[in-house]
Amino acid sequence: MTIEPNELLQVAVKAAEDKKAMDVVVLDLRGISMIADYFVICHGNSDTQVQSIATEVRKRAHDEGVALRGLEGMELLAGS
Repeated sequence: MTIEPNELLQVAVKAAEDKKAMDVVVLDLRGISMIADYFVICHGNSDTQVQSIATEVRKRAHDEGVALRGLEGMELLAGS
């Protein structure tokens, strides 16, 4: 099963929004970057919420058969 970049974008944004991510911004990097089509930026009110957002995005991408290579927010609790 292959998922198109724009479909994966929608999965990631929906996952972030479902975890109450704030100020979700999508940067369209098609034709600009060789490593990414889109860059999704958002924030949460706490380290715990950011962890929850990142975990949900990774889980939903995995459910679609995609292994994410770059996902910030996962190291926050490891450094605490």
